[in-house]
Amino acid sequence: PDAGAQAATARAEVCPQGPSEDGGAWVKYPADGPTFAVPEREGLEVVQICFKASTQVRFIEPTGEVRSDVPVVTGNGRPTGAVHDLSHVSVRYVPVEPSVEVVVPSAALVPGVCEPAEPGEQVVTGAALVIEGVEGLEYEVANADGAVEGDLSDLSPGVYTVTARAAEGFRLVLPGEGWELVDGAAVLTVTVEAVEDCALPVVLDDTRTPPAEPEQPVEPEQPVDPAPPVEPGPTSGEEVLSDEVVATPVSNEPVVVGDAAPVQGATTAPALADTGAAGFGPAVAVAAGLGLLGLGALAAARRIAQG
Repeated sequence: PDAGAQAATARAEVCPQGPSEDGGAWVKYPADGPTFAVPEREGLEVVQICFKASTQVRFIEPTGEVRSDVPVVTGNGRPTGAVHDLSHVSVRYVPVEPSVEVVVPSAALVPGVCEPAEPGEQVVTGAALVIEGVEGLEYEVANADGAVEGDLSDLSPGVYTVTARAAEGFRLVLPGEGWELVDGAAVLTVTVEAVEDCALPVVLDDTRTPPAEPEQPVEPEQPVDPAPPVEPGPTSGEEVLSDEVVATPVSNEPVVVGDAAPVQGATTAPALADTGAAGFGPAVAVAAGLGLLGLGALAAARRIAQG
């Protein structure tokens, strides 16, 4: 292209000026040397710089001083070691946001545990929520029914929701997996599982002596009927006459009345000796006499009848 076209292109290649898309603005400053000190403005922050030296326009990161690095060359393109002066510098300023502190919520669930003790016994520690208290954060923990939990230790099995909100002047940042941003608050849902029993079984020792069986009640003995009274028997030296009547053969000889002779065949009862028993000997003697009289009368009657 000709020299006029090159000049037009150079004039068109300039740093921006005016409002920027991020709410800030480009401010152009003239320059007349290889360096330029970037001016500061109250309430504004420098976020980008543009400068032009010779025909080149360059954008650089914010810095307090701009230096030209465009080399001066000879006609055949060899550098001379010098640099071109800056023609102008544009600085992009944006309003400074109020200073805020970032807060990150933290909540961890510690599951419940069961530890066996003596056989048949166990020690159960319930689940707990551990929340790190940070200035600028307000926490709330609710169960599945929406009731707010005050004591976060020994939690019952169920679903719990942890909600963290940033106070005024603080900016909330989610910590990572599990947390969600809901209506400007960080929300975490945790599930508390029931603790399974871990008691050791009770093993009976076969070597132990089994407990004694309870004694059976003893039935009272039945009363024994008293023995019948024993009749007194004869004492030594006494004779007992039999009540049996002995038949005596009757003789065919006539009997003379008044004859004191003894009846033939009749047995004369021996005389009873006095045993010395008071009242007993005479009674026996009387009974024996009456028996003999009866026998004699019976024999006499038979003879009369036969005669």
